[in-house]
Amino acid sequence: RIAKDSFAPSLPEPRGFCITVVWLSENKCTKRWAKGNSSMRHCSHYLLSIQVFCLTCLSHSSIAALDSSHVKKLSMTTVTASAISGHQFIHSIDDSIHMIETYFKNFESLARSEQWKEILFQGTMALEAARKSDRPQDEAKICAQLTSTAFYLGDYDQALVYANRCHELSEKFEDPALSVRALYLESAVHRAFAGKNGQQMSYIRAVQIAEEALLTYQRKGVDDNNLQGKVYFNLGAAHADNPEGDLAKAGIAYAKALQCYTATDATDDLIRTSIRLGKVYLLQKRYDLTEKMINEVRPQITTERLAMHVDYLEAQLKIAMNDTEGAIKIAKTGLTRAQALGAKEDESRFISLLQTITPVACHGGPADHFSTFAEAELR
Repeated sequence: RIAKDSFAPSLPEPRGFCITVVWLSENKCTKRWAKGNSSMRHCSHYLLSIQVFCLTCLSHSSIAALDSSHVKKLSMTTVTASAISGHQFIHSIDDSIHMIETYFKNFESLARSEQWKEILFQGTMALEAARKSDRPQDEAKICAQLTSTAFYLGDYDQALVYANRCHELSEKFEDPALSVRALYLESAVHRAFAGKNGQQMSYIRAVQIAEEALLTYQRKGVDDNNLQGKVYFNLGAAHADNPEGDLAKAGIAYAKALQCYTATDATDDLIRTSIRLGKVYLLQKRYDLTEKMINEVRPQITTERLAMHVDYLEAQLKIAMNDTEGAIKIAKTGLTRAQALGAKEDESRFISLLQTITPVACHGGPADHFSTFAEAELR
């Protein structure tokens, strides 16, 4: 019921109240609200409970939609000592549990719709709640989810922080599954860093950590085909992404991952691994197998991220087959997807790919340039 240019002078109903608290917590307020400090003091003891209300009443995107022209700086000195009771409220166990459960409930649907920024927004608050309420299992699980989220957004530094924390916590658990997950996530982040800095030590470290994840899985007797598939996937990627890596080992690891995912009917993971295996075929110049793989997975794709990855692979294939015009068309489609997803690293890769195609086309001999290009870009 609250218009974006004014707030109710008394304690609003839950949804509107959440909006009020969000703006106050950011040291901002509407012009009309700022006229009455008494009303603001009336709500001040709720300020520290912002995280609880925000997840249940309002999403980050809803906050962003407010017209910022209606807000102005407000001194927080008007918040009185009554905030002490709010401090107790936010730290209550029930509130923390509610926040964590709400985040977990929202996570799957947000991930399916690829709302990574929203996951990061909600997840960081749930993570803080888990820490303050001493719930290490929840904290580790959230860290694992935020590792993947930060990874998808191209923030590898933050992804490594989350992965390391997940690993640290999971070593104390009886169930080794989360420890295995933390290890393959660490491997993925080191692989991503290697792709940026080109350092062999980062690639080698990615392989070592993935092998440690596989050894831990086998030694601890874990029985989870999907988890095993992810370990093999990341082991294969650690080999395949390295310009000096072992493509044969990568192919073997991807094939084992496909077996695991087939057993669990994990469609998206099957598609993701198939794309990766298609890239190995491309590097081995087995173009017919790459094309076959692309044609098989295209009709099965249900997410923009997977479609983007296929675009990248297909653009690379068309370069290899001297179809420059087709490569540019597909690469531009993939670039649009990357920009829409907010995938910074993928966007950079498409831009680099398009910049590489142009001189190749200008020289009129893609085949002459392809071997060097493949070493630089295709992995």
